[in-house]
Amino acid sequence: MPSQDPLTTIFAEQVKSGMMLDLENDAYADPKGDNNAFKDSYVTVDSVEIETEGCVRIDFIDADSVGFPLKHKLHLRNNSELEHSESL
Repeated sequence: MPSQDPLTTIFAEQVKSGMMLDLENDAYADPKGDNNAFKDSYVTVDSVEIETEGCVRIDFIDADSVGFPLKHKLHLRNNSELEHSESL
């Protein structure tokens, strides 16, 4: 996780295009902690789609898409489009 920027926790269903997330060691995106796309960096959200009643697919720029439960907590870089979402 990059240490220079403070993080805010939000639900996966609140994520919007343009937000920057820290997914290193995330239970769904990086369960083994070995995904180099998430190591020591943020990923930028390209698009978000509610796929089912309980799942949101988040597409990232320069990283694979990931499906998350709607209420899964994600770490948002504080200065990345937070005004478009309600924080927890």
